[in-house]
Amino acid sequence: MGTRNPYEVDRYAACSGKSTRGIRGAISNAAGMIGCLFTMGALFFGMLYVLWRASGH
Repeated sequence: MGTRNPYEVDRYAACSGKSTRGIRGAISNAAGMIGCLFTMGALFFGMLYVLWRASGH
């Protein structure tokens, strides 16, 4: 019985095959976080602009 349970959750992705260790993994994670922060900032300021335009200014 070598089948995996389809409902089992692998929280730490131990068997995913991709390892995010070392300097490349750290740079990849940092780039992902910076991209997320940039996107969230753009959405925040975009929403401020939309609300400012909607208020009649």
